[in-house]
Amino acid sequence: MINVGIIGSNSYIIWELLSLLVRHPRCQVQFLQLNENLPTTPIHNATEPELDEVPILFHHDSLSLAKCDLLFITSSLLETDSPLTHSPSKKTRIIILSDESHLTKQTPLPAQTISVLNNGNGFRPIAYGIPEINGTHIHNAINVFSPAPIATSILLLLAPLQSSRLIFSGTVIASIVMGLAADQRTPYQAAHFAELKENISTTEPLTPFNNIDLATAHHYFLGGDLHISAIPHIVPINRGMHTSITITHSANPMRIYDILAERYASADFIDVLPYQSNPHTKHVRGTNRALIAAHPGPSLDTTTLLLAIDDLGKGSAKQAIQNMNIMFDHDPSLGVEDLAVLP
Repeated sequence: MINVGIIGSNSYIIWELLSLLVRHPRCQVQFLQLNENLPTTPIHNATEPELDEVPILFHHDSLSLAKCDLLFITSSLLETDSPLTHSPSKKTRIIILSDESHLTKQTPLPAQTISVLNNGNGFRPIAYGIPEINGTHIHNAINVFSPAPIATSILLLLAPLQSSRLIFSGTVIASIVMGLAADQRTPYQAAHFAELKENISTTEPLTPFNNIDLATAHHYFLGGDLHISAIPHIVPINRGMHTSITITHSANPMRIYDILAERYASADFIDVLPYQSNPHTKHVRGTNRALIAAHPGPSLDTTTLLLAIDDLGKGSAKQAIQNMNIMFDHDPSLGVEDLAVLP
């Protein structure tokens, strides 16, 4: 049995993660500590009474990490100067869930020799947590950084092609269409459903210069002269993310498709659809799956890549569970297929 603790903000991602963990056959949730000081009522309790058994603590409450085999935290916690009340054991593994924090340093997160949770308990390396890209390193890791959906989507599309040296240098612009849930880590007016009804809004474009996830993805898996910019568009759906990227390459367009199909042929949660298919977010709702498609671009050396995920699943709570399973030698799909859909 894996004894698990969770520390993070009061967000849909945290509650989705908790909902999955309490159902996981090999997990025992010891506590959930919310960063906020204000009391709050869990949004799931009415429909999931088993969550009532999980101790819910707040930022000012003390807790002991001595019995935790694994600790889930949000990446914004690493940017604070407040140490935890108790240091985790040297045997405690940590999964950092990205909450799309902006860079306070110019160094990608896994390259930093950060102290564990800023509490002086020694320095430990961090593995990048996309299992389909970095599974071997995750298996042997003590700390794992589980990137957010935007970086996950971009890497799933580009990393196999870049490793094959088929993408030309230059700027790659990713158009990201996403739902409300993953964007509501901090309430603000523009993300309210009433503001978005009959409306589409954009947030600040993300680049490796202002976003931890993209800085890390670029440094370790893309690199070179390839420049990434992601433009998120918020639409009035509860959950789901659709990514489109047009790339310039040095191969026949069908070769681009074949590389993706070969790379993910044995992947548990990645489906490469037939050439010129159209992935839909409704087909991945509530899952850890990613649907990938490729279309010919406007010229023979261009291809448009499409990807659909549930942004509370892949690149979020369910991907974090997948990482946990790999770290503890369990079946990667254990507890991941459970349908925890809130909202």
